[in-house]
Amino acid sequence: MVGYWKICKEATDLMVTLSCFAVWNENKKRNAHAKVIPAIPAGRSEAVRVFFFDDNLALNSEAGKADSPGICALRHINTGEFVEFGEGVNGFRSERLARHSVVNFSSEYKVVLVQANIIDSMEKVDYFTSCIQRYSKPGEKCVVFMDINSTIVSNDAITGKHAPEILLSSMFEFILATPAETFTFEWESLPQVEVNRAITLKKLVKQLTEGNKTAYTHFYSIERCLLFIEKLGQRCCLKWNTIGTEVTLNDFRDMYDECLRALAGSTNKDGVTKSWYHTHEFMQRNGHALILNSFGIDSKKVVMSTVNDHTVILRVLVNFSRWDRSDADQVRAMFDLHS
Repeated sequence: MVGYWKICKEATDLMVTLSCFAVWNENKKRNAHAKVIPAIPAGRSEAVRVFFFDDNLALNSEAGKADSPGICALRHINTGEFVEFGEGVNGFRSERLARHSVVNFSSEYKVVLVQANIIDSMEKVDYFTSCIQRYSKPGEKCVVFMDINSTIVSNDAITGKHAPEILLSSMFEFILATPAETFTFEWESLPQVEVNRAITLKKLVKQLTEGNKTAYTHFYSIERCLLFIEKLGQRCCLKWNTIGTEVTLNDFRDMYDECLRALAGSTNKDGVTKSWYHTHEFMQRNGHALILNSFGIDSKKVVMSTVNDHTVILRVLVNFSRWDRSDADQVRAMFDLHS
């Protein structure tokens, strides 16, 4: 832990950490086995603050324990022990950020955890930098760990969807439907689906259109989505799973109209948000450290579109001997490594 932290805090340009998905997956995707994030006690004299942006942080009332489902293995920089980060523990408080994001920050540790949201990331070019400036102190070096998929890269944009489809698909991913009781949901001429537990609207749409690519491709229009919400809302409680507030038709429509105007040209052809490039420039200009932290091999396209020479970027592979063979082989091929 000490050695890894030394590399991270001394970095002056972009670097990459590829975490071990196999270990996280084997341990039921619990925090203790997820991405390692350094926790700096507030009493230390070094003027450094850690930020971690990830859409899978799940900063809810159950979050922050070692055995909680999540993506963050927050560990003390000296002892390596897990540091709980739920609200009310170890000085952590929770606040809203932008429209759909949540921030947990501490008075006892110099660390800021952000449950990021791709809509927020696409909507505001200064989404990340405004957060960094708000929660850091003058004179501090910021060490920012950044997830990739659904944080700075829109997977829907990569598939060639148009802006309205991308937005509606993303919005459906962040709405949770909780049934009062088990029921069978019917939609148009598609096969029925039993709803017996909480489910995101995007996942429900995928279940309804399973095996019917045409139906899924043509699902996301504003009219169809509004009808879907209205019908499902008769049997389920609908809430934004990021912030826990109720979803209404008027709010959904207003948010769609407002976001659609803001999302025009918000990503490049690879689905990378402009807010990412704005952040990289900001970090370089101010001498901060920026670290892509991902489970996959999706970092290469981001790195190649960000820096002039991707071969000089430091990459740290965590527990590489325990990676799944397919993932390990892809990394070896990507970097021309020998077994």
